[in-house]
Amino acid sequence: MKRHAGLGAAAGLALLSWPAQSQPGPDQAAANWQAVVACAGQADAGSRHACVDRVLRAAGVLDPAREAAAQRQSFGAPERRAEPAVAPPAVAPPPAAAAAAAASPQAGAVQERAVAAPPAISGIETTVSDALIGGDRLLIVATSEGAIWKQVDGGPFRRLPAKGSAFAVEEGALGSYRCKIGSDVFRCRRVD
Repeated sequence: MKRHAGLGAAAGLALLSWPAQSQPGPDQAAANWQAVVACAGQADAGSRHACVDRVLRAAGVLDPAREAAAQRQSFGAPERRAEPAVAPPAVAPPPAAAAAAAASPQAGAVQERAVAAPPAISGIETTVSDALIGGDRLLIVATSEGAIWKQVDGGPFRRLPAKGSAFAVEEGALGSYRCKIGSDVFRCRRVD
């Protein structure tokens, strides 16, 4: 029993010291701020936003799971844009940080750590929340996430999908989307 208590105490101490070890020092904070300031020099808003995201990812502040969830939520939305392929500007660390990195190999490893953005999604799989046939005899589907997709071509839909039916959307050619419900595949667009 004493052995288990000792292991529990050691694990507790390790967990308590973990946040302190992961916190950046003032030198790392200064380097991160310099990187953000360098991103401000980007001409257009999209590349500036992408640059700041890369700095936040490298600092460990931007959660990849949250980014992936946001991509999934905005999939197919008209304002969705691909992230520009602009590399973040190279920022030299302050002299004190460079000296600390040279003295400690671990400090340099933390500073150079880069976290890749989650891969862009090319499709989603969800379920039907509601469906109806519009006045133009084309299908309109609401997904469980709240997105609304409308059929843009093809003949009248044979039957309304039931609530909870599997619903998939894939990117098509030239910015179009293909929706699939069961064995029915049709071109669609997001309307919300």
